[in-house]
Amino acid sequence: MFYQSRRERSIFSVDLMLATGEYASRYLGNRWLYYHTYNIDGSVATDSSFIASRILTGLLEISYLKKAGKGTNFRWFIGPALKDLMVFPENNIGLLNSLGLYVSVSAEKNLGERFCLGTGLSLPLLSLNSRLPWHNTATDPIKSEITTFFKKGTRLVSLNQFQLVQFTLDGFYKVAPRWTIGAEYSFLWLRVPYYQPMKSAVNSVLFKTTYTF
Repeated sequence: MFYQSRRERSIFSVDLMLATGEYASRYLGNRWLYYHTYNIDGSVATDSSFIASRILTGLLEISYLKKAGKGTNFRWFIGPALKDLMVFPENNIGLLNSLGLYVSVSAEKNLGERFCLGTGLSLPLLSLNSRLPWHNTATDPIKSEITTFFKKGTRLVSLNQFQLVQFTLDGFYKVAPRWTIGAEYSFLWLRVPYYQPMKSAVNSVLFKTTYTF
């Protein structure tokens, strides 16, 4: 879902994306987690559990872009964006919440009276990241797990410790004076090197429709 307010030289946008699916590799689905425990006599034992869960991801973005340069058929926009990314696997491996300040650039070109082609790129400047530490636990004898997660696992990071690069390419066709339909290709690259290194590359194709008030 998204809302967009357009002026002559600026664009204000609010975007919300939610997705869920199986948290398992297509080719490495039979995954087991091995860890050490202790028997009652104090000897070390190796235990294991099968990794099979679902994953929920969400991305909330608020941006304000200003028009750069002049032009009617071809337009450039640049400005800040505030993004909150949430990655929530059921087994907590890869749990992440990231609230960051980004710089966004977009371009649009009219191809005739009815068709518009656009592209966009955003890079993080600073981000407040919350992750589980290396032992994958967040416990406190007094506070809740959610409070402990944000209190003990949060740190301010810059580009060298967190990369969330998002590239989009979209096209819209005007089927009526106020109604358009179109599609968007999105590529998202995520890398978090500290604690447990985390990398993710996501390709997606979305079908969109807009109505102008």
